[in-house]
Amino acid sequence: MQAEYVDREKLYGYAASDWNLIDYRIYRIKGFSPFYLRGPITWDGACPFAAYIGAAQTYGRFCEHPFSHLIHQKYSVPFINMGRGGAGPALFVNRDILERLNAAHVVIVQVVSGRSVSNSILHNPCAGGTLSRRDIPDSAPTYAADVWKTVFDDYGSEFVLRLVEETRSIYVAQMKTLLNSISSRKILFWFSKRGPKYDMRPEGIEAIFGDFPQLIDHDIVAPKYSCCRPAPRSLN
Repeated sequence: MQAEYVDREKLYGYAASDWNLIDYRIYRIKGFSPFYLRGPITWDGACPFAAYIGAAQTYGRFCEHPFSHLIHQKYSVPFINMGRGGAGPALFVNRDILERLNAAHVVIVQVVSGRSVSNSILHNPCAGGTLSRRDIPDSAPTYAADVWKTVFDDYGSEFVLRLVEETRSIYVAQMKTLLNSISSRKILFWFSKRGPKYDMRPEGIEAIFGDFPQLIDHDIVAPKYSCCRPAPRSLN
């Protein structure tokens, strides 16, 4: 395996915007094109390793040592951290990514948000943290929560609640596809300030979303237990 750290001028996303605060030690693995990876480099390309997929919490934004690195320090487990801010399940259903995940000894799968999942009104071609509106011609991709708010303002709470149920169904299908595509041992990981149960209230988009992972609750997560080890929780 050939891995090398990425020069500062080639960085993007959190690595670029947060550079003056923290160096995320971003690197690339030769032949693994889809991702810049959160460092440090710990895997030599030969020994068993753990793979981590998820959103900003897995990436470890604003953290010198993401939890993947803390586990490595305590148990000497080499890792590849594929966390990406705003990630939805579909982001990781990629041939190159799945090939790497299926070579891992274990894959830690964070329960990610549902707010950036495509539906009949909102479109996310990259499965990242932005959305555009299908009902507005030439709508530019924008931060997902802001786009949902415009839909709420335009159509009202009843329409948005129906759209939420559609989105949650799509999320379930995407997560099922992802988990079934990973042949390695899997651990489903809940990382949030709240537990898996919350009350979805129609007063506004924030009340509908809840805290991270937005739109996701116990009823969405529970059916995934059958194809993973029981889900540890981190209430941060």
